[in-house]
Amino acid sequence: PKEPDAASLHIKVLVHVAPLNFRSAILQPLDMAALASILRAVSQNDRVGRVSVVVFNVREQRVLYRQDAVSQVDFPAIGEAIDTLNQGTIRYNLLADKNSDTRFLTNLITTEMAMDVSVDGMIFIGPKVVLEENPPKELLGEVGTVNFPLFYLNYNLHPKENPWRDAIGHAVRFFRGQEFTVYRPQDLFPAVRKMFAQIEDHKTRKSTASVGAQ
Repeated sequence: PKEPDAASLHIKVLVHVAPLNFRSAILQPLDMAALASILRAVSQNDRVGRVSVVVFNVREQRVLYRQDAVSQVDFPAIGEAIDTLNQGTIRYNLLADKNSDTRFLTNLITTEMAMDVSVDGMIFIGPKVVLEENPPKELLGEVGTVNFPLFYLNYNLHPKENPWRDAIGHAVRFFRGQEFTVYRPQDLFPAVRKMFAQIEDHKTRKSTASVGAQ
């Protein structure tokens, strides 16, 4: 059990469930294990009191699972939701509109960022999302000022083969967020430490400013 006084943060995590190898269309056991490990490292951190989770897939343009402000992530339920993916296939109407995936991702990012002013930090998790067009800056700008730190834990099996910033990375950079590349287990924990240090520092400064204003 977490110490109630220490576990005070509310974190929102958006997990992109997709193959770690961008050339593959099928999720492998390694993909699932890696994404689950990263989500577990974030959600079970001692400083997290509540966690909101959104699991999505850009290829099918679907939100697969949502869990709001809970003390524990329901991993079995996420697994069941992922089993509904039609792996290796894509609907014709999505293929016919080459920018539909960009619109889906842009709408997801802007909606999730605008709806949750109560979170202390937001973290994207997943492999790179390579699209023909990145989320347009003018649409991202409609979110306005973001009052929480934003991060992207990008799991990249082959960082030298694919070093370019992806669609989520472009959006995170637009909001002055920070991106961490994870391709070995030892990359994850320093990134998690840095993220939570920044989230706690931001929350402290925000609370101090609020008290000063009163």
